[in-house]
Amino acid sequence: MQLPDATTLREIPGLAAWLRKRPWKEGFEQSFDKIMARVRVDEILEKDDYPPVMCRHGDPELMLECRSIDSGRHVCISQIAFVRGYDRLTRRAAMDAICYCTCGQKTCCPHAMAAFEKLLAIIGGSDTPKKSALAVRQDMLVWLKALEQAAQARQPAPKPRPYQKFLAYCIEPEPGFRHRGQGGLCLVPRVGNPSQDGATIEKSIAQPDLSRMPKYLADEDVPIIAKLAKWKRENQAWSGLVAI
Repeated sequence: MQLPDATTLREIPGLAAWLRKRPWKEGFEQSFDKIMARVRVDEILEKDDYPPVMCRHGDPELMLECRSIDSGRHVCISQIAFVRGYDRLTRRAAMDAICYCTCGQKTCCPHAMAAFEKLLAIIGGSDTPKKSALAVRQDMLVWLKALEQAAQARQPAPKPRPYQKFLAYCIEPEPGFRHRGQGGLCLVPRVGNPSQDGATIEKSIAQPDLSRMPKYLADEDVPIIAKLAKWKRENQAWSGLVAI
């Protein structure tokens, strides 16, 4: 079997791109793969002596002669000329092909289409050359090693610093009764601040609003504050003091 060289085909401007677009598939009513399975390409030769009709659009970039055999064991000779045509959509010069086959089919000749498929296989389906299985495996090992090193070097995210202030439940004498044995005791919520000596308590009474959770409230403070708010509403005690 004699076929064109891939390097020679790639040197022709626009030929590789035209083959990869596979425009010859347009117009087939039947399954393209089934049609291609009936044709076997035996030989593709580069030719210089073509009939003038093949050169009506100018000198061809490449002229080929393909010998193929169909499912009926009929040998067909296809003549293919790649010419520089004109694309009306892009308004630019574009690669095109002129085909004549001994089968007599003027459009969508399966023998010419099989030759195009063979040329596409020679050039390759993409511009990027395929890597061998060993090269792919080596790239995968390098990528996995880099991923492992990145995972080892990654430091754990620092934990968010807890909010320093807290809610302090202070037991204090009822205001106005400072002498021992007089008055009662009250539960007074105040905001505390940690310090080196322990904690300092703010003088103002805390009035936490559960609809807008202050940052100093812990989860365990929520049910307590809810019960205190209910008690204040029932007893109309809006001063913030809760008698014990």
